[in-house]
Amino acid sequence: MPRRTFLPVAVPVLLLGIAAAPRSAHARYAISADGPGGVPTYDLLGQAFTIETPDCGHPVPHITEAFDDELHENVFVFHLHVIVHLDDDRCGGKDRQRTEIRGGKLSQIFATNGETVYYHWKFRLPVGFQTSPNFTHIMQIKSDAAAPIMTLTPRGTDISIDGMVGVRGTTPLAPFLGTWVVADLKVLFGTAGHIDMTIKRISDGQLMFSHSGAADTWQGNAAGHDPKFGIYRSLNTLSALRDEDDIRFADFCFSKVSAAECAEGPVPFPTGDSGATEAPEGGAAEASAGAVEAGGGDLGGEDASAGSASGSGGSSGPTPTNPPSNSGPPPSAGPPAGATAPESGASGATGCNLGGSRGRATGGVLSSLLAAALIRRRRRSRRTARAVEGASV
Repeated sequence: MPRRTFLPVAVPVLLLGIAAAPRSAHARYAISADGPGGVPTYDLLGQAFTIETPDCGHPVPHITEAFDDELHENVFVFHLHVIVHLDDDRCGGKDRQRTEIRGGKLSQIFATNGETVYYHWKFRLPVGFQTSPNFTHIMQIKSDAAAPIMTLTPRGTDISIDGMVGVRGTTPLAPFLGTWVVADLKVLFGTAGHIDMTIKRISDGQLMFSHSGAADTWQGNAAGHDPKFGIYRSLNTLSALRDEDDIRFADFCFSKVSAAECAEGPVPFPTGDSGATEAPEGGAAEASAGAVEAGGGDLGGEDASAGSASGSGGSSGPTPTNPPSNSGPPPSAGPPAGATAPESGASGATGCNLGGSRGRATGGVLSSLLAAALIRRRRRSRRTARAVEGASV
């Protein structure tokens, strides 16, 4: 009679060894809107961003969330007013106004000298969006040392990269209005740095903007550089402007590893490590084991720009002193240790993918090993059963 104590001892040891294997963290952070009924907007964004709005003087929410019929998901909506209420720069500068979020809280977003950072986000400027001869920035790379290193700036009838790196990639603005686009930006930070940026229309993948070139992307007396998103504009030509109540952003993602970490499609789950991502644990291995066993196969491996001196602003400044009661005050620090990034169905802060894809786990090796162990256990159990049956006949 074969010994039957081997399998119950050996397999649990193997499985415990696999389960105890350390997870691999990723140098990425991703956040999406979870809708009006989810986490209060300022609380959600405040996990990674400093919130810079004129709420203190005009006490209405200047960043809200809404369901977008084109993307079929919840998005962030940024607001600025010049007609009924003259918004300013956080109850400070009166010659400019801003509703922005600034990403200097987390290491995945804050860049140091010599680092390469990949930025991925979506935005839509409304039909009728108005610019002026002065600056209107909808994205910035900023330090606290001086004016922004670079901006994405609609001005007049064009949109360009601007800032201390100079005007680059000038493209007509009209095709951007009323349509969702996705921006991918790669910045090598350094005096001998580099900027690569593309913007594509989401509906058909049409390339709308492209620039690639060397640039001085580092301010020598700065501790680091971080991005800003929203709308920040000069009021020097007030007659050219209007209330902008529908500037939309969605699906922010940042990586210091590769653009692939923020590519559309399956991405890793978020965890509680301030937005860092790693593999989930759970039933995927059992499903994999069944599929492999059925197929009889083996498991495989695996801020004003240089031309806009009318108002540089740009330092992070104070957070709103009296944010709307239904939004909650922006936190002064990132999420508590061990807190999990908020989710709400398909459109929570789960990554850069649209439609709530729960994609490929980064811990594929772990799942594969677990699946293989389950298969071996089943096969050994069958061999033991056959041996027992043969011995008893």
